[in-house]
Amino acid sequence: METFIWDIGYGSSCKNVKRVNKFEVNNYSDRYQDGINNYHRVWSVKITASSDIATDVLDFLKVSKGVTAFLWSPPTWVS
Repeated sequence: METFIWDIGYGSSCKNVKRVNKFEVNNYSDRYQDGINNYHRVWSVKITASSDIATDVLDFLKVSKGVTAFLWSPPTWVS
């Protein structure tokens, strides 16, 4: 499995997201989790780098096509 090795900038942010489904019939409604792992983090990442490094990052992300998992450790400054 590939590893994302580049440092992200302090302008990056993280949002906690919970996927929930809602079922309604007549006057009854119920909410339930969507899947086993319905709690996850969504990252907006900022990288300030030279054009060579930026190209490397974009090439790395193109290979995953948004569906292939890769290893990454969140920065220590994010709580």
